[in-house]
Formats: sequence, C-alpha cells, structure tokens
Amino acid sequence: MNDDSDSSQTRRASASAIRLLALRPRTEYEVLDYLCRKFPRDVAERVVVDLRRSSLIDDAEFARLWTESRLRTKPRSAWLIKRELLNKGVKSDFVDAAVSECDDSESAKRAAEQYAHRLRGVDYETFHRRLYGYLGRRGYSQSVSRSVVSSLWRAREQGAERG
Repeated sequence: MNDDSDSSQTRRASASAIRLLALRPRTEYEVLDYLCRKFPRDVAERVVVDLRRSSLIDDAEFARLWTESRLRTKPRSAWLIKRELLNKGVKSDFVDAAVSECDDSESAKRAAEQYAHRLRGVDYETFHRRLYGYLGRRGYSQSVSRSVVSSLWRAREQGAERG
C-alpha cells in the first residue's frame, strides 16, 4: 500500500472514530473494535493512539463518568459497575479508582426507594421477595439487600402507623 492510500485510510478512520465519539464517550477498546471492523488493524491502532494523545479517548475519565452516571440514574453495586467497565475494556486500575468511592448501602437504598413505589399495598413476603430480587439483579450483596429491604419495610410500617 502506498503512503497516499495509507494516509487517506487514516483520515477516514479518524473521521469515523470522531463521529462515533460524538454520540457518547467510548473506551479505547470500543473505538479500536469499531475501527478494526472497517479498517486494517494498524490503521485503527494509529488512530486510537492519536485520539488518546489528544485526550479524545481517556479510559480513566470514561470510568469515572460511567460510575457517576450509573450511581445517579440506574444505581448498581460497585461490583456490577466494575464488571460493566471491565467488559468495556477499561483497565482494572482505572476501574478500581472509579468505583473506590462507591457506597453500596447508599446506592442500594436509592435504588430500592425508586422501586419500592411500585410495591405499594403488597404484603411483607411479596415486598421482601420482589425488592430483594431487584437489588440482587443490580449486584448488591445479600447482606446489603437484606438490610435495605428491612429498613424500607420498617419505614413503610411506621408511615402507615402515623397515617
């Protein structure tokens, strides 16, 4: 392949990657995987290196933003967020740093409070089973789930006594 063709492919690959990144932030792995489906691997790798140098790809920042977003909009356990990030190809050092400040008890409580509104009027067994399962599917440990479910049930009971 000649230099003109190679630089043309690099420009096209770079433009393609920038269009992809315009949709939402991506990990280095995601961009490389995307580019390798359309361009030769050496071209894709060069583009990824250039994007990293220009800070258009930053896996540490991606991990931080992903974690914040998950905790704010769709609370999940630190363990599950970590799995998601590792599956996206983020290096474990960046993942560990991003989830280091996660408080599973607090995020489980927020997640459970959001879901518990759907469980108005159900008995204790149904409330416990559904909410416990909901938290389990979001990666929370049994002990955190049990504590949060019990706490919310007590709060519901106290609210019913007052009302």
